[in-house]
This record gives sequence, structure tokens and C-alpha cells, in this order.
Amino acid sequence: MENSGPSLDLYGMLEVTSFSKTCYIGREKVVQEALPFLQSFLEEYGISCTLNMAERSMTLSTTRRTKDPDVMDKAVILVELLARTSIPACKAIEILHGRLQHEVIKTEFQEGGLCSKYGIKKERFVKNKDRFKCYLQTLARLSKCEIYINESSVVAVGTSGAGLRRFRSIVECCFIKDEDPATIVRRLKLNGETYRLMKKLEALCL
Repeated sequence: MENSGPSLDLYGMLEVTSFSKTCYIGREKVVQEALPFLQSFLEEYGISCTLNMAERSMTLSTTRRTKDPDVMDKAVILVELLARTSIPACKAIEILHGRLQHEVIKTEFQEGGLCSKYGIKKERFVKNKDRFKCYLQTLARLSKCEIYINESSVVAVGTSGAGLRRFRSIVECCFIKDEDPATIVRRLKLNGETYRLMKKLEALCL
């Protein structure tokens, strides 16, 4: 089921809705470890959370105690991040609270993935992914984001919308334009030095 955003019934009560998401292989154990903390957190908002290990699926359900109709949409994002990316549970909850922003880019051959969208061959994707991973820490620092990468997506988490836009630009240059991350790093550092120099000149002119 893919329904979210509970609505009001004829009596002015929130209708119970649910949302299920299948975990990627390997993520179910991580989710299982975080489940007690996650359940306790979501219970405060009147949302139940269950994990079916046999089917590797997480299910969210609103209850009669759900007060905020919008919280289900936020909880759905949280579950999708936990089930499909390598983001830690604590970071996903910070996103739900609105303290952090995030950007998810599908990179492989799934619907909406960069490989599917731009016809990128498997060999080229693997090469670009390996190069990207070698510069992960440097690219994270330059984009001022935390970057998490798994088999089929790359995710950035940060407080700056500008940083997340820079992150998306970096990923697109690497995977779509086939640009070496080393070149991207040099360009970003050069742009940063030029920006600092301009600020110094502006200060001297005041």
C-alpha cells in the first residue's frame, strides 16, 4: 500500500491509513536494531511502526491518536530513507524533525535512476561509482554535506539548501557527464578561492 496523509472521516476523526516499504537486502538487520527507538519516537505522534523480517517490509499506520495529518508524510520519508538508503536512524529522525535537509539521487537502473534515464552502461556506471567513492570525504567537505552511498542511490544530508544543490551538481557531473571527481574537486577549490579573494577585495574597498 502506498497511501499516506490521513484525511478526516465524516465524524471529524482521522482515518487510519498505512504505508509499507520493502527494505533492500542487508538493511533489514539495521532497521531491526533501530526499531525499538523508532517505535518509541513515532508513538509520540500516534503512529505505529512494524517490521516483517520474513518479507523485509516496514509498515507505518496512523492511529486514532494521530493528531497531525502531515506527520504521516514525514514518517513515510523516514521509513523510505531507513529501508532504502544507508542513512543512520538518528539522521533520518533529524530530517523528520526538520533540523536537517536531504537529497536522494537514484543512480542505477531502477525507475528514475540516472542509468535508466540517461542510458548509462553498467561498465561506465561501475567505473564512475568507484571513482566517486574514492573522493567521498573530500566531496562531502566541499558540498558541506554528509554523503551516504549504497548499491543504487547516493544521499546527502545537511543544513544548507545551497550545499545540497552543489551535491546534486557534483553527482550529475560524475555520473552523467563522466567527469573525473578529481577535476570537480579542483574546480570547486578554485571557485572557493576566487570567492574568498573577491570578499577580501570588497572589504578593502569599504
